[in-house]
Amino acid sequence: MVTKITFRGDPGLRPIPTDTLALQQVGGGNLFYSVKDLAKMLSLSERQVNLRIDQMSTLLDGHIRRGSRGKRMLDQNGFTLLKRVVQIEREKGISSKLAVEQVKEELEESKSLPSRDHVEVGQTDVMVAMFRETIDMLKRELEAKEKEIERLHNLLSRQLPPPPRRRRTAPDSPWWKRLFRRGKPENAQ
Repeated sequence: MVTKITFRGDPGLRPIPTDTLALQQVGGGNLFYSVKDLAKMLSLSERQVNLRIDQMSTLLDGHIRRGSRGKRMLDQNGFTLLKRVVQIEREKGISSKLAVEQVKEELEESKSLPSRDHVEVGQTDVMVAMFRETIDMLKRELEAKEKEIERLHNLLSRQLPPPPRRRRTAPDSPWWKRLFRRGKPENAQ
């Protein structure tokens, strides 16, 4: 059984045209990402991606393969794990080693939670309570972000200069009438 690994608050990826990615389809239709593709999508250098893959070797068991010429390739779940490590690094400003440790802890916590597929009768109330807490937390986060957007909008509107004044000439008047007002050129005194 293949499980898809997802994290709450997945970061957005940089839009990369799919024709520039060298995705390789292996075996049963699984897509694998090369280190070069990962570097483009995560805004990292290839060396930084390789460093993180080395640090995540225990997490990436089964999610990494060697492609043509021995290049390392990650499947979708491996990419999700790497993306989560980079997200934690950027959000909290911590080193990649600490971010990898935090992802390991998150995976351990998620294993201890009951699965959605195998919920027993008594656990439904617990699951509903967890989902309600998550919804409330997300609503609070959304409200805080909306307030921040409003504050930034007000700050920006105070910083912008007023719009330029428009001339009061008729838009359908010929160009030479606008050039010479009352028979005199605009530059003449």
